[in-house]
Order: sequence, then structure tokens, then C-alpha cells
Amino acid sequence: MDAWGVDVTVGGSQKGLMLPTGMSLTGVSNKAIEVARKNKAPRHYWNWELMNGRAPQKFIGTAPVHMFFGLQESLKMIEEEGLDAVFQRHARLGEATRAAVRAWGAGGKGPHALRPDARPALRSR
Repeated sequence: MDAWGVDVTVGGSQKGLMLPTGMSLTGVSNKAIEVARKNKAPRHYWNWELMNGRAPQKFIGTAPVHMFFGLQESLKMIEEEGLDAVFQRHARLGEATRAAVRAWGAGGKGPHALRPDARPALRSR
């Protein structure tokens, strides 16, 4: 986060971490914590002090232990492949999917973007 200048990041276990839904991850910089501390607007989800007040091992309900083991393995796999290679693989698979959709729609109206510039671009780091 520091290297990229990111103050708040939120992720979900099913978003690129190869896990089922159910786990969310939040990273908050000291700068964001200070800004939130000075802001007196009522809030719950972005109340970092409320979240900080819970010890990491405290959960409301049953701790998702299986998700932690899965996350550990997912991160190991990503590290072994290398983040650049992961981004390249996703770009390659995304383009293969778009090519298949274009082929399905060839010769008539089909389930594809009429304007290729309208589809979301894959951002690389």
C-alpha cells in the first residue's frame, strides 16, 4: 500500500484470491486513520477505531478458520507464480474469453460489446 500510495484497500476472498465468498480484507494507512479520527460524521463501516478495538482473534460468530488456511495457500500460490505472471495470465484468459464471445456473436447480433472501447480495460501495475 505504501509503495502504491494507497490509503484504504478493501478486498473480498472471492476476488482473485481463489477462495469462496465470506472473507473480507481491509488495509488502512495511518493517514486514513488520522483523517477518520478528525472526521466526526457518524459512520459504522468506515469507523477504523471501532474495528481496531476488536482484537484480531475476536469474531462475531464462528471464526472462519478454513478460510485462513485457504488464504495462506492462495497467497503462497500467487507468490510462487509471481504477481506480474498472475496479471499476464488474467489478461490472456480475459482476451481468450472476449475472443470466444466475439466468435459466438459473429454473423449477427450476439452477446458481445458493440463498441470494443466500452469494455473495461485490464489495468496492470
